[in-house]
Amino acid sequence: MDTISVALLTTKLTELSSIYQVVDIASEVIQNTNFLLWSGSPHSSLHHYGKHGLLIHTYEVVRLCMDSAATLGLQKEIDLKWMFLAALYHDIGKLDDYRPINDEMTEWESTDHKKKIYHIVKSYEVWNRMAEKHRISRKDADEVSHAILAHHGRLEWKSPVEPQTKMAWILHLCDNMSARVCDNYGR
Repeated sequence: MDTISVALLTTKLTELSSIYQVVDIASEVIQNTNFLLWSGSPHSSLHHYGKHGLLIHTYEVVRLCMDSAATLGLQKEIDLKWMFLAALYHDIGKLDDYRPINDEMTEWESTDHKKKIYHIVKSYEVWNRMAEKHRISRKDADEVSHAILAHHGRLEWKSPVEPQTKMAWILHLCDNMSARVCDNYGR
């Protein structure tokens, strides 16, 4: 991915954050240099592997979530700003799960953090820290927290909880779609 494409995706995410009036809390992710560079997985056989993979995957999940909520007519049932933030923050914990092996970021590996903590719990932790910093109500923060914690959908897929809300189901299904259908899955 070239610099222009990275700029385009970050611009699109920033535009969405403006639409949903969450620029400050969204910029905590969008302006994170590592988020823009990080791989979406530690192995080339897994989804969104390689430099910028996490940005691409997150953008796909955000778009799929927002489009799904609109297509299903759920705008009155789901506050789309919380859906946007759940999708944006759902994998931010991967910054601690993987690390580049070389300076070019062409090879990646898992860290001890992935084995001991795992990105879902870290994403939940980062989200809650940001929600507190930006004075998000506990009720709203918990809606996003639940979706983040449930985004793998099943306990056996390492989700601490299973989806209990429409927002959580949409995030789970859209995350799964991005991960399963992307061009390098299962190579």
